[in-house]
Amino acid sequence: MDRAQEETARVQAELTQVQGELTRVQGALTQNQRDLDSRDAALTAYVATIRRLEDQLHGMGITPVIGAGLFGLGQTSSSPLPDPVSRDSFFDDPPFL
Repeated sequence: MDRAQEETARVQAELTQVQGELTRVQGALTQNQRDLDSRDAALTAYVATIRRLEDQLHGMGITPVIGAGLFGLGQTSSSPLPDPVSRDSFFDDPPFL
């Protein structure tokens, strides 16, 4: 073979290798997309379940907690009810009788 033919063969071999790598990457990308779609579907179902439970709680007059994390921290979804007993008056000295 002359030099041009050798170069052509080398470039064709490299092209074949790159095409194989591209096929592998496309397969991995397709699988990753399937995984994400599956996770999205599971998350959508999870959110729907949470909303149904929140609606049930609201129906029973219970304000659900939102933004709860691993440590149980969160905020109620509406303003908290006022204290039935004022903390100031609770800790005041009792009147003399």
